[in-house]
Amino acid sequence: MSGKGYHPENFQYCMPDYLVEQLDYLVKDPEDKDYLILKRRLHEAAERSVERNPFNAGRPERFDEEDKRNMLEMKNSGMTYRQIAEEYECSTSIVYKAVCQLKYGWK
Repeated sequence: MSGKGYHPENFQYCMPDYLVEQLDYLVKDPEDKDYLILKRRLHEAAERSVERNPFNAGRPERFDEEDKRNMLEMKNSGMTYRQIAEEYECSTSIVYKAVCQLKYGWK
């Protein structure tokens, strides 16, 4: 996510804890007692939703963080997903997912 501040354009692609942080910009009094209780409960629920796979079950990722950063740099330099996929010998959907993981914080 891009720095501090209110960024509603990122809501579709963000993690739950980021949504909870953005609540401060939407309420009139962020220091209200009831609001702070609600915010704490929402933050706890967000943490639980992220920790649903504590044993890292499932298929291991094909590319490490360095490869993903390189894919993002290639995309930012103007290459298409198809061109990047041909370079890494994988599908365009894998490249898209790797780029979005870094760009938007997807899991």
